Amino acid sequence: MKKYTAKAEKKKFIDTHAHLNFEQFDEDRAEVIRRALELGIERIIVPSVNLKDSSEIVELCEKHPQLWAAVGIHPNECENLPENWLETLEHLALHPKVVAIGEIGLDYYRDFSSRERQIEVFKRQIRIARKMNLPMIIHIREAHDDVKKIIEEENFYKGVFHSFSGDENFLEWAVEKNFYTGIGGVITFKNFKKEFLIKKIPLERILLETDCPYLSPHPFRGERNEPSRIPIIAERLAEILQEDVKTIAKASTNNASKLFDIKNPYKSIGGRRFGQNFLINDGVAEKIVNLTGENKIIVEIGAGRGILTSKLKDVHRKIFSVEIDDSLASELSEVFAKSNVNNVVLLNKDILDVRLADVKKYYGEEPVVVGNIPYSITSPIIFYLVDNRKSFCRAILMVQREYAERLCAKTRTKEYGIPTIIPGRYFFVRKKFDVKPNSFSPPPKVQSTVIEIVRRERPLREEVNYEIFAEIVKNSFSHRRKKVIKNLADTYPDADFEKLFSELCIDINARAEELTIEDFCDIAGKLSSMGK
Repeated sequence: MKKYTAKAEKKKFIDTHAHLNFEQFDEDRAEVIRRALELGIERIIVPSVNLKDSSEIVELCEKHPQLWAAVGIHPNECENLPENWLETLEHLALHPKVVAIGEIGLDYYRDFSSRERQIEVFKRQIRIARKMNLPMIIHIREAHDDVKKIIEEENFYKGVFHSFSGDENFLEWAVEKNFYTGIGGVITFKNFKKEFLIKKIPLERILLETDCPYLSPHPFRGERNEPSRIPIIAERLAEILQEDVKTIAKASTNNASKLFDIKNPYKSIGGRRFGQNFLINDGVAEKIVNLTGENKIIVEIGAGRGILTSKLKDVHRKIFSVEIDDSLASELSEVFAKSNVNNVVLLNKDILDVRLADVKKYYGEEPVVVGNIPYSITSPIIFYLVDNRKSFCRAILMVQREYAERLCAKTRTKEYGIPTIIPGRYFFVRKKFDVKPNSFSPPPKVQSTVIEIVRRERPLREEVNYEIFAEIVKNSFSHRRKKVIKNLADTYPDADFEKLFSELCIDINARAEELTIEDFCDIAGKLSSMGK
């Protein structure tokens, strides 16, 4: 085997199976994580083996933006489960740091749990994974036929076979069903005889894992394993597949990012490249935080350098600070760890990938959304809030003043348009105060405004279908100078819009900016009733 080189340290990896919660790491867990990061292991999945494990792992992963949790019952832990184990597990799976159900499966090598009980618990956990659309981390020992049969019965094919040990027939089935295979330190052992099987695994279906503290790769076999040894596994895999280590690193990392829906460390975005202007004015930050209330669950969009986060933590129970930039998330995490802050969770991901509905279910209340929104993604975030309108109660956002004007515009003005109408059907949007450019670093070239978004008790014309309503609004503004009926006729050529507008008492010569939100709802309702 090639000597482990410094060159491999520069690659970026994801360890998809590391039991960092085990007692073997109690003395130096932070050091183990730091060492992994230094060697390019930038994401680590920590799987569970029982209920206690699952709860502790969620807490551990809250403290480290690089760690992501999997919750589940290992086949050897299936006996003597409490009556509410399934409900407890499903509740834990709602947590924003949970990205998988695992490790689960069947183990016929040991008899710690009866086969009947293992099968029952495995099936129920597959159903949780399917219901929540989470991947499974599957453990198998001497039970491949039964695992295959059960998965086909449950008809859910999303996950990874941890520490793959199947034969060629099982591998062909797994590849056909788009499962991933976990490759660990075993491939470095001198007595490893399955290189021929590894060569049959498509590169786009391979994940790297340590299974630490177990299965430490050669030349550390027999010692405690840890995530920093992923590059050794990658180098040996590169030899077997006759690829370079960079190819292995990128492919396996892309695969893990895709399966577990975590941000790919090869796609680092941040700072000026993402259009961020960091708030530096303490007075403005205080005013924003004062608008959020007290003792709430907060989802913060773009933690940045933490000026809002540091104030939110003093008045609220829990803050999920979503920061897409890796370095900013890591820096803030270290700052809060040194200060013994335990109510801030740094989520290193895109806000558009955060499931607000799960946050609401997990805590039993609707969170408040807060953020200094990068101007380039204001519109996607506003419509993300529209899509998640039943999962949060209020939002306090800093946006470009021009966009605030559009959100709050009146009919018959040039600002009135799609951002006014679609959000306006579901929310009250109010301008709170303006913020000068010198309150930011670097100062933007535009003015900013803090707005408050409050969900209406009921949407305007509640019965009207959202998709049809949104389509009507967007098509009506496709050419602002044209009459609405002309714009809509392009999409609905069989509809008699002159008759429809007459029935609704809408001027047939009206342009889009002259119609109220209720008018658009009524048009959508009419078209829907006509089967259009």
